[in-house]
Amino acid sequence: MNTRKIKGKIEYIVVHHACIPQTYTDGTCERILSEEAKKLYGSDFGGLYNYTILPSGTSKQLVPPGFYAPHCGFNQGEGSTISNDNSIGISVCAKMDTEKTLKPAIMSGLVNEVKWLMKQHQIPIERVKKHSDIVATNCPGTFFPWTEFISKLKEDRMKLYPDVDESRWSFQAIEYLTKLKIMTGDEKGFRPTEPCTREELAQVIYNVLKGGQ
Repeated sequence: MNTRKIKGKIEYIVVHHACIPQTYTDGTCERILSEEAKKLYGSDFGGLYNYTILPSGTSKQLVPPGFYAPHCGFNQGEGSTISNDNSIGISVCAKMDTEKTLKPAIMSGLVNEVKWLMKQHQIPIERVKKHSDIVATNCPGTFFPWTEFISKLKEDRMKLYPDVDESRWSFQAIEYLTKLKIMTGDEKGFRPTEPCTREELAQVIYNVLKGGQ
């Protein structure tokens, strides 16, 4: 994994497309991304981006924020307002130069991840940028729905579950545990007032011991 810490404060989020078809499986996408990073920049690089959104909508951390990910291109963007050293790079596993729509699951995963990162690092929406805002590239792609994406970012809150409102006293804890994949809901929601079974408790403890995500 990339071991060099970035030099500056994280001030921007940069969105990319990974040029991988949305029809691929999550596992295939993870393998391609890993191989691409190692081929371009050597075995020390676990990923070109800090995060990627897999075809299922799952967010996968490739390089922890605060560590160097060459998502702007190796040594590209350095010295400019936005660089590898003051931004977080997040990609979608899609090929938005040819794929004319982005899967709803990917869009939802991207919006939730970016909202989380904005909150964690106190990044205003004006500092969520396209790769093409930094260097001469078409990334995140001709057909990337940027206007829709920004509109969704402007919604009042991250909608984790239909039965968990942001005003709820436990919202922050539920949000945090969901993000770490230690405790999650189901198709009915999080069901915050229902009791936890021994079986569910065992799963939660298991998730904690194996490190969540």
